[in-house]
This record gives sequence, C-alpha cells and structure tokens, in this order.
Amino acid sequence: MRNEIIYKGLRLVSSKCGYFQVKQGKINSIVEDTATSTLILTYSPGSSAKSLSMSLGIPLVGSGEIEMESMPSPAKFRQTSITLNGLKLEKLTYDPHVVNIVIVSDSESR
Repeated sequence: MRNEIIYKGLRLVSSKCGYFQVKQGKINSIVEDTATSTLILTYSPGSSAKSLSMSLGIPLVGSGEIEMESMPSPAKFRQTSITLNGLKLEKLTYDPHVVNIVIVSDSESR
C-alpha cells in the first residue's frame, strides 16, 4: 500500500509508514522510521517547500514559496475519497483548501 499526502506543496510518499511528521531541526532530511511507522521530514529554519524540494529531491506541487511549519505530533496518512456521479475525487492535501465545483445541467441528448 502506498501512502501519499501533499504538505505545504511537498508530495510526501511512503509505502512503509502509516504516519508522517514535519519538524524543525538543524539540517534538511527525510527519514522513514519503520519502528514507529512514521515518515519524518526535518527542515532547517527559514526553509521553504521549494528549497526542501531542491535539496531532498521531493516532488513539488505548486510554486513552493510557502514557508515550512512544524507539526506538534505525527499525523496519519488518510485516503479520503468520494464519488460524484461516477467521478472519483480524492483528497491528497493535508493543508485546508477550498474546492469550488460548478455543476451544470446535462443535455437531454445524453
């Protein structure tokens, strides 16, 4: 099973861990701690998503100008998905987002 989440524009992926944590430290690193089943991303002060992406090779989604923030405790990788008229939508972001969906009436010919 592959766990995936987007945190502050960074795509964090792990097949071994069920949790992830982002914390501030002295150097940038990403470690899969199998003993605690936690993917730990450590960033140096003043790091942005773009600088972490470049230094650690983590895929970036968006501009990457967001400054990193620590998490007080590990969070669970959650696979939240819903189906709307056969269209499957899956939430990949940890950060709160507003998604606007416009539904228009379908033509009678279909």
